[in-house]
Amino acid sequence: MARRRLGRGHVRHPGRGPGRGEDHNLDDDDNTSASALAWPLPSTGRALVLARCVTLIVVAVFSWFLLSGLRAATGSTLLPFRMIPLLTLALALAGVVGALMLARWAVAVAPSDTRGKVIAAAVVVAGLAAIQMVQHVSEEDAEFATTARNTATMPTDVLTALDEMTDGRDPSDMVLLTDDATLITYRPYFSFQAPSQAYATPAAQYEERIDEIRGWSQTDSPAELAAEFEASEFRAPDVLVLDREAPDRWVFTAIINEMPREHNNSREELVFGPQQFADPDLFDVREVGDQVVVVRR
Repeated sequence: MARRRLGRGHVRHPGRGPGRGEDHNLDDDDNTSASALAWPLPSTGRALVLARCVTLIVVAVFSWFLLSGLRAATGSTLLPFRMIPLLTLALALAGVVGALMLARWAVAVAPSDTRGKVIAAAVVVAGLAAIQMVQHVSEEDAEFATTARNTATMPTDVLTALDEMTDGRDPSDMVLLTDDATLITYRPYFSFQAPSQAYATPAAQYEERIDEIRGWSQTDSPAELAAEFEASEFRAPDVLVLDREAPDRWVFTAIINEMPREHNNSREELVFGPQQFADPDLFDVREVGDQVVVVRR
């Protein structure tokens, strides 16, 4: 009896109904097998693209570290540690892709009746590897998190004093000299000095500003200090918030850059005294807890 061909892989036997399985697609088995082999593993082409992307990220991060090392010789840095989360993520992704490609090989060589188990095991192992890698936390990150948790909350008393002493002037119109970074976190003051040289742009002239503050701390009278403020090449601070370590010892702590040494920052206390602000026509002074607020008239 003649048989009609319906297309590649299809054969129909006349007189037999479709419910008895006589229509058979020979490609279905092949496609099903290929899908089972591939899912949930990336295709070879896609894995290659991922590998290239990850390699590019890793090379870029290490190049940034190298450039930062060269920059350190000039007394500054490119803050390469900020790239560590990106590097960790890229390597975690590389580990996952590598594990999945290994699983692809295991699935390909495994007997057909165990492929499902092999795929499941591969997914579990890759997931655990990814979780382990992304949970990596550097010692520096852990220390930063601990410091953040222990940092005092919003300095309400000092901010209230600043508002009262500046007659409601907009903080964005004033320059503030302080080593208390929380003040510029909660209010948009212009900071006369960055917290450290690593966070200052080259145009900020960080070292020159430190020298300027040293000179101010060595003045002998309110008039001399006010004159130094007026003669400064920078816009002088409108407000100073200093640490009151003793009744006659008001301190601004400067961070001195000592790169490329391993411990590349040191602290220098620049000490002011009450006598430097003792003219009420030039300065308004208020003690707030262990800090002192000074506003230029």
